[in-house]
Amino acid sequence: MDAVAETRHVFLSGIEAPDCWLKKSRFVIGETGFGTGLNFLATWDLWRQTRAPSDRLYYISVDHAPLCVTELRKAHRSFPEFCRLSDQLCNAYPVRHPGYHQMTLEQGKLELLLLFGPVAEMLQGLMAEVDAWYLDGFSPSRNPDMWTDRVFSLVADRSTPTARVATYSTARQTRDGLKSAGFECEKVLGYAGKREALKGRLGRRASSDPTYPWFRRSSALPSGARVAIIGAGISGACMAAALSAAGADVTIVDRHAGPAGEASGNPAGLIQPRPGGGNPAYERLQTSAYLYALRTYDAIAGTGQPWIGQRGVLSFGRDRDFLARHCAWLDEGGLPKGYGTAVTQDVVSDIAGITLGEPATWFPQAGTIDPTAVCWALLDGMTAIYHRSVAHLQRSGNCWRLTDDKNRDIMEADAVVLANGFAASFLCPDCRLPLYGKRGQISYLTASEASKNLNVGLSYGGYMTPALKHIDNAYHVLGATYQQWRDFASNEWQNLSAADDQVNQNHIRNRLQQLEQMSSGTIRGGRASLRTTTTDHLPVVGPAFDGAAYGRDYADLRHGKPPRGYAPAVYTPGLFMISALGSRGFALAPLLAQLLTAEMMGTPLPVDEDVHNLLHPARFLVRELKRG
Repeated sequence: MDAVAETRHVFLSGIEAPDCWLKKSRFVIGETGFGTGLNFLATWDLWRQTRAPSDRLYYISVDHAPLCVTELRKAHRSFPEFCRLSDQLCNAYPVRHPGYHQMTLEQGKLELLLLFGPVAEMLQGLMAEVDAWYLDGFSPSRNPDMWTDRVFSLVADRSTPTARVATYSTARQTRDGLKSAGFECEKVLGYAGKREALKGRLGRRASSDPTYPWFRRSSALPSGARVAIIGAGISGACMAAALSAAGADVTIVDRHAGPAGEASGNPAGLIQPRPGGGNPAYERLQTSAYLYALRTYDAIAGTGQPWIGQRGVLSFGRDRDFLARHCAWLDEGGLPKGYGTAVTQDVVSDIAGITLGEPATWFPQAGTIDPTAVCWALLDGMTAIYHRSVAHLQRSGNCWRLTDDKNRDIMEADAVVLANGFAASFLCPDCRLPLYGKRGQISYLTASEASKNLNVGLSYGGYMTPALKHIDNAYHVLGATYQQWRDFASNEWQNLSAADDQVNQNHIRNRLQQLEQMSSGTIRGGRASLRTTTTDHLPVVGPAFDGAAYGRDYADLRHGKPPRGYAPAVYTPGLFMISALGSRGFALAPLLAQLLTAEMMGTPLPVDEDVHNLLHPARFLVRELKRG
């Protein structure tokens, strides 16, 4: 049987492609059962032949038992007509691990979002409006979990009002389930030896569980919208790249002479995973962000040099109890296989190139990053306005007017993204946020002859990079102090402190005595910057909310009324923020930028609803209102 012809007959013809997407600049397809990816490849092939130049396709697929990339390549040998598309898919295909995995293909015009996990669980968290569904996978008798009333209800609830559906299954269970969920279906001629298939449209929206109106999604911007991004650090750079790929007209505005003028401008830093902290949504965020950051920086590596030296990080934890928790997290599947392992002190020495005398966890895909190189690479070719500081934002009709401290115009934009750390709160006073500045000082430790042999980054409560080459002498970066800073009007935070250098050296002395003994002990300089945090130590990502409206509309949240009884959240039109990434900016920013871009453009979110709500700017005020 010709599998490609069957896919085209059952699924593409079933949703009436390509006619269904010809009049929509953004079209979303959902699928249950990614399998070999054949449906995706056939859809991609037809879409790229028929789309308009500005059109975008979003493809979401759930799979509980996904293939690995080797199995995928082997399966695709049977579809030689898709060999070029297969290569692109397989090169971007994520490591097999539970959760959400987003890939960008076709020069940014096509996004594939793979959800690895049980179908009902994955669909429950999905935030998307789907135009057409492929219901694939094994038959109801062989895979009953994929064909339940709950799944059909979730499919309908995440659909546009006239969404289409196609499936090869005409079983009574399928027909009754789709009908109950609101789909009007009909049997059609099947392919080859299969007598019938099923296709339909959503005729009525089925009742669904209420969402949280105070965390609702914002209104979507049109494609081509002018967006000003304030801040050219890692958050702003990732936002610029993501929004530009999504079709926005982006301009970066920064008060410095170029990218990475503040906290993102350190000469080196470590990218490493963070172990789970007991909050499942937090764990999913940290792991997904780490894996996405690796893929982002590896893609940059094709055109630049974001990685410094040999890949990998050895993590000792701040103490042995922390190390034990880290190892337990890995044993429980916190990372994909091969992405983290416990190693003995002998193996540590082999990896590190020096004797450290302690066991550790080894993360071979982690590494030492060049922050400035990353920011420059992400902003390559972007429109930018440097040496200008935004002091005021003024709403003028449907636009934002950006002005400096003398009320001189900088630019106008349809939307503004605040990627300027703690200063975001100064530009949106209606959106009260607990943003705090944390001063961090790194120290440049002159490399000794022994420490020059260090191959990889070390994490031990503080961190130490391999020796960086310099015109005078090699040096290691030690980091970093972490103290609250309240005097934003002063630049005294830039002044280096010998006491802080000692703090950074004490981290080594307290955890890795053998490393301390081979150290030169000579600090040759350093750098200080302000990082932004919140009271719950989580980033702030989303639309700026109207604090007065929240106080009015949700004043009685403490009474525990059902969410459906409340009005939708009121947001400040066209104003968004990505802030408070703390000391994890380079690990978190690539994924969080994709999240905020999807929020702004009205496209499927690359994280589940719980993660979205965990990061929402209004969460602090909502907690206050619930407490009364």
